[in-house]
Amino acid sequence: MLRKIFPFLRLLRVANLPTVWSNILAAHWLTVMVYAAEPNVPLLMIQLLAGSCFFLGGMVLNDWYDLEIDRAERPSRPLPSGQISVTFAGWLGFMLLAAGTAAALVVSLPNEIVIMSGITLPVWILCYEILHKRGVFYAATFMAICRAKNIAFVSYSTAAFVSSRELSVAVGSVDFYLVVVALYIFFVTIIASYEARWKHLQAMVGWMLLAIIPLDALICLLFCGWQYALILLALFPLPFLLRKTIPLS
Repeated sequence: MLRKIFPFLRLLRVANLPTVWSNILAAHWLTVMVYAAEPNVPLLMIQLLAGSCFFLGGMVLNDWYDLEIDRAERPSRPLPSGQISVTFAGWLGFMLLAAGTAAALVVSLPNEIVIMSGITLPVWILCYEILHKRGVFYAATFMAICRAKNIAFVSYSTAAFVSSRELSVAVGSVDFYLVVVALYIFFVTIIASYEARWKHLQAMVGWMLLAIIPLDALICLLFCGWQYALILLALFPLPFLLRKTIPLS
């Protein structure tokens, strides 16, 4: 059973999923602090579902679009090695994006700003998949935008639920957090683009991806409180242990 499941776990990059949860939790908490409100757990659960589907779908489609490159540079991956059907992987990736969009719409209606924020996220993911082969700058830019758009969606949808005030562009701590994450992901993606050629970079990239969680915890410590930072740090052991069997990138 594990032999059948493992290729899917690797294709989905599940070891990296807690870093997405960390981004979503931090964005939700930072936003409620801006509006002096309380965290909304049902809303947060749907945001986590939407963000997870967007991330997992993007990971699957990344390998689906990069199949020919991976056949030459990473032949052991699930698709070039034939462990998972290429056709099935394509369907799976697009279905996950559709599921993420549906979940995003649940927390977006009837606010037009939140709707646009949610439904444009899969568009940016597809832009990354299609355009990242044009060069490192394209890949890093669109990857950073995808992470930033996810944070913006969580912030907008949270603000719409916890406040009756008119929504505006993310302000204060949320704005700062979005920029920090976008810049960090930009530079991580640039370094990761060379790991197929320079094998010694693989471990470095893995640690940089893991560092997203402590980075989020630090931001929450500064703007939300130590208890929120501790919750995020509690996520760290999961990807740390999984990385030994399931690659982070």
